[in-house]
Amino acid sequence: MGETAVRGCSVYSSNQQPGGGYTSGLRQPIYGQRPIFTGQIPGQQTPVYGGNYQQGSQPQTVFTYGGYGRGLPFDTASYSSECPDTGIRIQINGIPCEQAVDLHGTFLCYRHEYTSRECCQKCRPLKNPSRIGCEYGDHSGRCTDLRSYDCYDLRNRQSCCATCERLRQTGARAGCEYGDMTPNCDRVRQNPELCYIPENRYLCCDTCHSIRDLNDECPWGDQNSELCAPFDRLGNIRINCYSPPIRRLCCQSCPRIQEWLPGELQGCEYGDRPVTFSAGTHRSLNCTSFMRYFGAQQCVLNEAVATNCCYTCHRYSQA
Repeated sequence: MGETAVRGCSVYSSNQQPGGGYTSGLRQPIYGQRPIFTGQIPGQQTPVYGGNYQQGSQPQTVFTYGGYGRGLPFDTASYSSECPDTGIRIQINGIPCEQAVDLHGTFLCYRHEYTSRECCQKCRPLKNPSRIGCEYGDHSGRCTDLRSYDCYDLRNRQSCCATCERLRQTGARAGCEYGDMTPNCDRVRQNPELCYIPENRYLCCDTCHSIRDLNDECPWGDQNSELCAPFDRLGNIRINCYSPPIRRLCCQSCPRIQEWLPGELQGCEYGDRPVTFSAGTHRSLNCTSFMRYFGAQQCVLNEAVATNCCYTCHRYSQA
């Protein structure tokens, strides 16, 4: 049990703070000259993950203890609707708490709402209790540098809750809420066939979706644009669209060849097959060269020529 006042001398009970004495008669607190205790507490580090971000630190806080009041922090449950005097004054980076919140951001309220009356009075009107875990917005002052794909990291979504909510795309598909997961999707946009690779579709989910064609059998065009180039430098057809695997691989180029040719050529929907004929001293000849050397009668005399050079034979028959 604490000591009591004796013969008019001021003594302190065990739960009484220094600086306040009691008279033996009135037993009222007397506030006199008191020592001021200052201490510098390092800023709380709030890392932002992803990209080239380094760990940042919160503004440094100096606590000044003075007056008569409770310790740090006070009971938040008991003071849910009021801002009592805690006996503590705070300076953050050398300025009062109210100004620091305006200058640095409301994230300071997560730490200092219950530290001093001034901080409490500043922070309470800014609080949104319905946003659990994000009552004061971002937990870091460095979230302005965050890019949308950084929000796929759970730690960033927690530290930068308000920013990530703002960057979240309205009506986005599950797994692609913040757009592409990497900044390197420009190459995919320029080469849509890269979206056929599952890993690319996952990382560039927004890009692949935006450039996807309505044709489900050929959503991103030819699967290999170099292999599926339809014509050689001389204008001859160079891909064999009569082959089902080639039609699947070159799902865009084969229909274009078909559209380019006359529609009445049954069995010759994709023009001449990309074949060459070995002709002795003439070496390898394509359909056009073969007709030039051996004549159009080969379309009647030679079944292989008629089949493989169907479009060239058609042109000669129309001449």
